[in-house]
Amino acid sequence: LVEAAAIVSEAVSSVSPAKKLADELEMLHALRRLNAVESTSTDAVLNHIATTAADALSCEVGIVYVIDSEELGVSAPPGTLLDKNAVRAAVRKLSTSDAAVCEQDAGRRPLPGPVGPHDGVTSYYLLQIGRPATALMLLLHTDANPRGFTNLCQEIGAHLASSAADLIKAARSEEEL
Repeated sequence: LVEAAAIVSEAVSSVSPAKKLADELEMLHALRRLNAVESTSTDAVLNHIATTAADALSCEVGIVYVIDSEELGVSAPPGTLLDKNAVRAAVRKLSTSDAAVCEQDAGRRPLPGPVGPHDGVTSYYLLQIGRPATALMLLLHTDANPRGFTNLCQEIGAHLASSAADLIKAARSEEEL
């Protein structure tokens, strides 16, 4: 296996400058879309974050959960029936996680239903929003289009989660005012 890994490693060339630029542009576009939120209501902002992140990472489902208020934003394909109370309960169980979790095979470390492998989830990426975490973002690939999360996906997800903290804080502050 070590010999095979060495052969494969030698066969892989370095990333071209054009590919690096394309990756940077993809990240920039995702962040621009995230910050182009049109509404200031917390509900609309949470849904916008979930939709933008899911689209940027080609996920079928995106979920944003605010820990203290249990507000929830969900992005899913049209016709998908997700019980928001069940989703909220599942994500609440994940709120004790202290770091990002990227699971390429949801069967190895399954999430609770309705976001588990028996519900069609094949891989997931769980990120904290804010430091300390005030919200969570959960991005799901399903058996509708199974795949994993590349290094670029993980980097984009981390940047989106970082920017999302300010959007949520601003929306909540405006509602309080």
